Amino acid sequence: MLVGTAILAPATVQDCRVQALFAQDGQTSDAFGLALCFDGHMAVIAAPGRSGAYVFELERESWSAASLLVPRDGYESVFGFGASTAVSGETVLVGASGNGYPPYLGSVSVFQRHASGTTWTEVERLRADHGSEYDGFGSSLSASGGWLLVGAPYRLDLPFQEGTVYLYRR
Repeated sequence: MLVGTAILAPATVQDCRVQALFAQDGQTSDAFGLALCFDGHMAVIAAPGRSGAYVFELERESWSAASLLVPRDGYESVFGFGASTAVSGETVLVGASGNGYPPYLGSVSVFQRHASGTTWTEVERLRADHGSEYDGFGSSLSASGGWLLVGAPYRLDLPFQEGTVYLYRR
């Protein structure tokens, strides 16, 4: 059975400790690790084969699984959920490049951590304002300091299908 594993190690070789991360409930074809991001004490690792993204947290020099993020409308309805991930502070973003109508328009789910620190809620779903079929909105993500970049690399309604990057600010 092939299930994914991610290995985290410090940037320096001196006194290097390595830890393998994996989904406790991993299954064949989850594609665990296809997309991942890291922000200090938090790592987000996508498993698009199961339409989920795992949040791992660093506590006392050890990483542990904290949550599995899934789209609020269920596993099956958000095709490609986990195509990309980004994290900024207490906000996690997960791209679903194959989601939406028209087909493959794409979306980005925005998850916010509750004050309790243990649960997450999908608070918003972003979609391209002027998207069209097969744009792939959400194929790539980057977040920093209240800014979000969302890639739609297959924008077909442009003359040369050159793609678009959408910029959002909170």
